[in-house]
Amino acid sequence: MYQRLILAATLLLLGNASQLRAQSAISRLVINENEVYLVGPDNVLLADTLIMHHKATIQFNQGKPALMGVNAAFIGKNCKIIAKGLDGSFRRTGVHASNGQDGSPAEVNIHFVTLGSLVIDTGGGNGDTGEDGVSELASTIKSDGDGTYKSAAPVRATKAGGLGGRGGNGGTITLTYSTQDFIPRFNQYRKQNSIILLYKGGTGGKPGRYGKVNGKDGADGEVKLVNMNLPANVRAQ
Repeated sequence: MYQRLILAATLLLLGNASQLRAQSAISRLVINENEVYLVGPDNVLLADTLIMHHKATIQFNQGKPALMGVNAAFIGKNCKIIAKGLDGSFRRTGVHASNGQDGSPAEVNIHFVTLGSLVIDTGGGNGDTGEDGVSELASTIKSDGDGTYKSAAPVRATKAGGLGGRGGNGGTITLTYSTQDFIPRFNQYRKQNSIILLYKGGTGGKPGRYGKVNGKDGADGEVKLVNMNLPANVRAQ
C-alpha cells in the first residue's frame, strides 16, 4: 500500500545519507484543539500517525523549504499547515516599507484516513506601508495687538510619502496524497473532506501619507498534486 511507503519516500527527498540518519519518525503525534505545533529547525516533520483535532495548526519555520511525511493522518475541521511568509512590519524590522517575506516551498506526502478540512498555506507576506510624507504647513495665531495673523512656526518643506514594501512571493505546494474511501474537495470552503491551498504572492504595501506608489505584489507560487489513488499514468494533476 502507498501509505506504508510514505516515510521512506519522504526521507529520500532529503538527499544525502547524513540527513537520512538524522531523521526519525514520530510514532504518534497528537495536536490538540487550537494547539500550534512548531516544527524543529530542520523544517522536517515525519510521523507514522498524525492526529489533528479541530483548529490544530502545524507551523513550519519561515525562510527554508518545508518537508512533511505522514503514513496515516486523522484531520479534524479547520486545521492548518502553515509555511507562509511573514508580513513586512515596522515594529519588527524598525524599517519603513519593509518587504513581505517569501512563503516557503512545501513538500507534503500524506495518507488521509479521515479529513474534516485542512488549509495548506505557503502564501507570501504582505508589504508594509511606506513612510509618511509631510505637506507644506505654516501654523498661524492671532496676534493680541491689531487682530492680524502671523506665522507661529516655520513652514515645513513638502515631502512625498514613501512607496509601500514589496509583497513576498508565494511558495510552491507539492502535495502527494492518498485517501481512505473518500474523494477530497480542493479549494471548496465549508465542505467536508476539503483541502484549501493558499499559494498567492503577498500584496504590496500602501504608500505612506502623501505618497502615490504602492509596493509591488509578490509572484504566486505553484501547485503540484499527485493522487496516489489513481493509476500511475494519470496521477499528476
